Amino acid sequence: MSTSWTSRIADPEPLGFMAFAVTSFVLSCYDAAIWGIQVDSPSNVVTGLLVFCGGMALGLAGVWEYALARNTHGGLGFVSVAGFFLAYAAIGLLPGFGVLQAYEPANIKNIDPAIGIFLLGWVIFALFLWLGTIRSSNVVLSGLFLFFLLSLLLACIAEFKQGDHIGLRCKRASGFFGLVASLLAYYLGLAKLLKEENSYFTLPTGEFNKPKH
Repeated sequence: MSTSWTSRIADPEPLGFMAFAVTSFVLSCYDAAIWGIQVDSPSNVVTGLLVFCGGMALGLAGVWEYALARNTHGGLGFVSVAGFFLAYAAIGLLPGFGVLQAYEPANIKNIDPAIGIFLLGWVIFALFLWLGTIRSSNVVLSGLFLFFLLSLLLACIAEFKQGDHIGLRCKRASGFFGLVASLLAYYLGLAKLLKEENSYFTLPTGEFNKPKH
């Protein structure tokens, strides 16, 4: 008896959450300027994570989430955030795309508001993702998207306020909010990984009551 190809795919959620967690954690450490990292330190060490972990692995998890679980919100979240990480890398960390070079030297003053507009688009999108979790998901996932939203909002403000103390504070605050989001993603990834058949304990996620139809 033949079986559907989707029945042969394992749960992609642990991969998705862990890929987001690792990428966001490292990137947020740079934004928060902690553990000896300066605010203006080059973040090129994050490039590989943004492309391969936060981009490819997270994107694949999202595609599998669509196909296996038919989870629109999960697939949309994973694939879209993977796209965000790839786009972020293309802007400032992959010279081959020529994004920053197009602003130098004559239009260098326009780069910060341009990145601010880029982030503003993602702030709006992250708001929609968060709204999709506040009733039919769980406390941890809703908190993850809330802190991800706040991190993007502060990063957006930082770009528009680049060059003064407000921009600096917002950038660091964005990093700390991103760290919280990454820790929640680590927790969710572990919660999805630990099952009764492979662990002596499981982790609660605070499931919301599902809406009745």
